[in-house]
Amino acid sequence: MSFNSWTYIAFLLLVLFLFMLAQSIFGRRTRNSILLFASYVFYSAWDWRFLSLILISTVSDFVIGRYLHRSDGEHTRRRWLVLSIFINLSILGFFKYFNFFVDGFVQLLAHANVEIATPALHIVLPVGISFYTFQTMSYTIDVYRRKIEPEPELLNFAVFVAMFPQLVAGPIERAANLLPQIRRATLRCEDYTEAFSLIAWGLFKKVVVADNLAMHVDRVYGNYHIATGPDVYLATIAFAVQIYADFSAYTDIARGSAKLFGLELMENFRRPYLAVSPQDFWRRWHISLSTWLRDYLYFGLGGNRRGGRKIYRNLLITMVLGGLWHGASWNFLWWGAYHGVLLAGHRYLSGSRWWLKLPTPLAWFFMMHLTLLGWLLFRCANVAIVDGNYIDQSGEQLRAMLMAPWAFDVLTEDTLNMARDVMLFSAPLFATEYLQTRSGSVIPYLTSNVLKAVAISGVLLFFVLRYAMQSTTAFIYYQF
Repeated sequence: MSFNSWTYIAFLLLVLFLFMLAQSIFGRRTRNSILLFASYVFYSAWDWRFLSLILISTVSDFVIGRYLHRSDGEHTRRRWLVLSIFINLSILGFFKYFNFFVDGFVQLLAHANVEIATPALHIVLPVGISFYTFQTMSYTIDVYRRKIEPEPELLNFAVFVAMFPQLVAGPIERAANLLPQIRRATLRCEDYTEAFSLIAWGLFKKVVVADNLAMHVDRVYGNYHIATGPDVYLATIAFAVQIYADFSAYTDIARGSAKLFGLELMENFRRPYLAVSPQDFWRRWHISLSTWLRDYLYFGLGGNRRGGRKIYRNLLITMVLGGLWHGASWNFLWWGAYHGVLLAGHRYLSGSRWWLKLPTPLAWFFMMHLTLLGWLLFRCANVAIVDGNYIDQSGEQLRAMLMAPWAFDVLTEDTLNMARDVMLFSAPLFATEYLQTRSGSVIPYLTSNVLKAVAISGVLLFFVLRYAMQSTTAFIYYQF
């Protein structure tokens, strides 16, 4: 059940009606029971069999959290924490990374002239497993660190794990933020205007901006061996806009949907393409993941405390694992390593104050192109087969991209159409970003005038219907 479908709109309105009815007649427990049941129905629409994995994570971390709180001995508490991490990472590792590591091991043996048969396991990746696994792990770690008290009611904790607006692609919420809201959520009339405006803006970004640019990106990256430099350069810009519009659209729709039930999800993006350094970029992009990696992995490795080269080691390990979190593929691993090198390099150069001397426009231009190079690594498959030969797609694309400034004599009609669409569909996105920066509001067109807000949301929905693709395309981060 995708957010950009009429099925989801109908489902959301039905659940909202039942939720409000329960709120007014029966009270909080019935209200949360409806929300939990709706979340399980929502996830079952993908594959009901994987509900068992959510239930395992929910029950195990709920029980472990209570034992963590009751135990006084550090050794005993650490064993409970290790058990929680083991259960969660074992499930995630098997379903997401088993084939990746087995194939890598087989290939490694093949280089040593040892041939073995690859185990024939057809493992399906459960939707959203990376998101809810990290969410439940953060809960037990926070209880272990005594930053929060364990949740006393299984119903509330189950809603925290499985709440449908953010179940599939986040944001990765913290228990300290979301659980108190689940216990005492209040419905306010003024929230509905902002909620529906967020949903309308999210649908606009997904259906109008992201899906229309996806056609150009798929054309170039699907036929990279015949693409020209300008094609690759423009397609990489188009992909940067596409993935941002696509992923932030999901977040907006998730935040708007949750707000209808009195729940406030965290902001996941803060104008990332205004970043002027690698550190600035990760303060703005996928904030729920970047802060998770910082708080639970980077600091767990020692963070900045030990100084020296260990800081760079910790940065590289954190970002490599952050890249691998996105998927079991070498391109994600290299993308994470690339950003780890950028962060380590920026930290080293900042120590000499060289980077700080750059004028802001130049720092932005430099960082934007470093980001584009990262997106090229992210979008490319590791290898492809052309005429019987294995070709490194990222290498081929990079060579073509670096030739872009000197190859504008080979512009084609498709290239010009792509340049037109990048400008056409990016303009409303970044114009709104500018207004967001100026106003300090996530929805700059939302005012106290409800009729104006409804009218503008109606215009956005008109363009959603006008530019909607013939077939519904999944959100990019559904695969992670």
